[in-house]
Amino acid sequence: MISYFIRPGKDAFSTPFEYFRKQPEWQKQVFNTFLIGLSWEDASDFQKIKEEGKLLDNLKKLKKSSQSGISIGILGSLGELEAARVRIEQQLQRRQEDLSNFRVHPQYDELQRDVDSLTSEIHEITNESLFNRQLLTFYQSSIEQESEPHQDDVSRLYGSAGVELPGLVIRRLEEVEAFHHQIIENRRGFLLTEIQHLQREIADLEHLIQRKTEQRAERLEVLQAHGALEEYTRLQELYLESRSNLNDLNKRIDELRRVEEGKSALRIDKELLQQRARRDYEERYTQAERAIALFNSNSQALYDAPGTFAINVGPSGFQFNVEIERDRSEGIGKMKIFCYDLMLAQLWSQREPSSHILIHDSTIFDGVDERQVGLALELAARESERLGFKYVCTLNSDMVPSTEFSSDFDFDSFVRLRLTDDEGGNLLGIDF
Repeated sequence: MISYFIRPGKDAFSTPFEYFRKQPEWQKQVFNTFLIGLSWEDASDFQKIKEEGKLLDNLKKLKKSSQSGISIGILGSLGELEAARVRIEQQLQRRQEDLSNFRVHPQYDELQRDVDSLTSEIHEITNESLFNRQLLTFYQSSIEQESEPHQDDVSRLYGSAGVELPGLVIRRLEEVEAFHHQIIENRRGFLLTEIQHLQREIADLEHLIQRKTEQRAERLEVLQAHGALEEYTRLQELYLESRSNLNDLNKRIDELRRVEEGKSALRIDKELLQQRARRDYEERYTQAERAIALFNSNSQALYDAPGTFAINVGPSGFQFNVEIERDRSEGIGKMKIFCYDLMLAQLWSQREPSSHILIHDSTIFDGVDERQVGLALELAARESERLGFKYVCTLNSDMVPSTEFSSDFDFDSFVRLRLTDDEGGNLLGIDF
């Protein structure tokens, strides 16, 4: 709260009750009620009730948006949800009776195990057949790509290079060619044998798959004929769905009841708090009256007309407002802040602990007439000396309204530091 006595930055001079833009409402209420001497605890409780109300509203919205698991399509009032619960309970009872009256095939478990076993075997055989087909394709491709080297290719290569091969070299090339021919023939024979073996094995596997598929189809037909595989499973799914919907709906009803009860209790608490805050305000009206009188006196010293500092206790808590006649210019707006800050310094000069200080940047006088600047500085000088607090203001020399001061006001006697462009004319070694 020292920021109301030493306002930080340009945004701090926008309104008397804030020291930065868009300051939370609860801070403005709590800080200013405390500084004026009113019951800041009431202001804090108003914020707590406001937050609880937002929490209940958000909880209601969140629960409503999270009902995607409920297929009943009812997200309305408490009465509508309770009516839906009766309907789902009746639906659940009917589905439970359907399950109780359903008769399963005597050999259902055995048939089901056979179906599962056959399905697993079919998958394994199919995977094996697929592997064999891939290997068969590879072998067939290898045969097509095999080619024999020829002696004439080597002779032609050396002839192109201008080299004549002797007879002995040619005979050796013939021997190498015959050797490679034998190797290729042996490889082709091996590949043909493997291809024939794979083709027989693939055919056997396909026949086995066909036979097991027929066996599984026979068992599934028996299960389906008695309704044990599909119908009974579907009945179970419907029953579980109804049970889940009923559980979700009961939970939703309980939560909605708690939210409604909480909102009702909150309305009562809010009304009681408003009554308490008004009583507290009346009991401490002397503090408020002193603050109002000081603000009015400060504004009258600047504009020859008293301003208005209004304090109201409403449903949302404490509300503050200041008015000064002819308040349509930016300069008047800054003087509202000056009068309010000076009023706080006047109040706190008689309290302990206190900073006993008020500091303003030259921003406080932006757009203000020189006459009002002079009157404000004289007023701050008188009040700070009378009440024993320090008033500090930083000003550019061209902003000092020298011609507007009273004849008995010695402005230079208040100057404690001058910062210039000359060497040594700085503060803490910083040039300005």
